[in-house]
Amino acid sequence: MRTRIFPLVLLILAGGCGKTAEQKSDEERLNADVMQLHERQMEEMMEIQDLISGIDIELAHHDRLALRHPKEMSAGTADDLINARKMLLAAKGAMTAWMKGYRPYGPSMQHDTAMASLTSDKNSLLAIQASVDAARNAATTALESHRKLSDRLTSAQTRKDQ
Repeated sequence: MRTRIFPLVLLILAGGCGKTAEQKSDEERLNADVMQLHERQMEEMMEIQDLISGIDIELAHHDRLALRHPKEMSAGTADDLINARKMLLAAKGAMTAWMKGYRPYGPSMQHDTAMASLTSDKNSLLAIQASVDAARNAATTALESHRKLSDRLTSAQTRKDQ
């Protein structure tokens, strides 16, 4: 029985040991890229939450402006804010889903498995980054547009009241 198990144990132990220095370096470099992307996106998750909160405030303000200035607001909608909010939530959800499925790199992984896993992680994070960037841009543009309209209507109301 021992004679059957011993070669199997040796085979398992040797699985991650036969890597060249170049393979190890490639894995470490790719893992560093993945970790850098991950850290950047974790920092951006706070910004995304702030943008979502800003949109929520601006949506409420939009509704108040529509009540106070029905004529001026008749052509304006909050669709861009709503769509930007959906994009932000989708980007945040994609990052959360990636995190749930993430399996950390281990130096003992076989080289081909490690490289495939790390490449997949990097590609996923790059796609998530693209959605984060698009959502951030949409949110920023929508918020700026609505704040300009709000400022214009508020200052026009202030002049009327004087």
